[in-house]
Amino acid sequence: MLWSKIFVIEVNLGSYRTATVWWSYRKLLAYIPPVPHNYFTSILSSFCKFVSKRATVLSREEYEGEVTPIFTVIKLLQVLYAEPGRIDLVHYVRKFIYRELLSNFEWRVLTIVDSIPPGKVTTYSVVAKVLNTSPRVVARVLMRNPWPLVIPCHRVVMSSGFVGGYLGSRDLWWMKAELLRKEGVEVIDGRVMEKYILRDLSTNRIS
Repeated sequence: MLWSKIFVIEVNLGSYRTATVWWSYRKLLAYIPPVPHNYFTSILSSFCKFVSKRATVLSREEYEGEVTPIFTVIKLLQVLYAEPGRIDLVHYVRKFIYRELLSNFEWRVLTIVDSIPPGKVTTYSVVAKVLNTSPRVVARVLMRNPWPLVIPCHRVVMSSGFVGGYLGSRDLWWMKAELLRKEGVEVIDGRVMEKYILRDLSTNRIS
């Protein structure tokens, strides 16, 4: 399916910046959690590139005054960053995501990741085994996850327990560790303690 237009809403949060990418006023194409300013531009560019072949960006003048309904989603996403285990917020925001953005395989990967409960993690290898693919393929899909926190890709770590990269950047591993700690996972020197790692994973469908 081809989209005629998308628009981006950016929010400045002091030393951090966040953004949401929308198609129309009900379809959330992508979400960038609060990241330091020096990482924001490259991450936003990468997310927009993911959909740019099928869309053009609206100017601020074209959508100003018409996006009040989705400000609620933006505010809830900010709360979700502070409390990433809030399932009630996840369920609300999920109603806005546009799943047709992804291939069937990509959606299957995210469906499996969605089955990981707060306070636990699994590994790229475990997810790969369920799908009969390689950990590297899983990592590439999660690197492009358009809805971090809503689909909790931060709960997938390396087999060694090291948290690995986040939002497509190895440098942002500390953000991933911080999110996991907020959910009660013990992370020491960038590694998740074994008792929090699910080495066998059953999957559930995203509702």
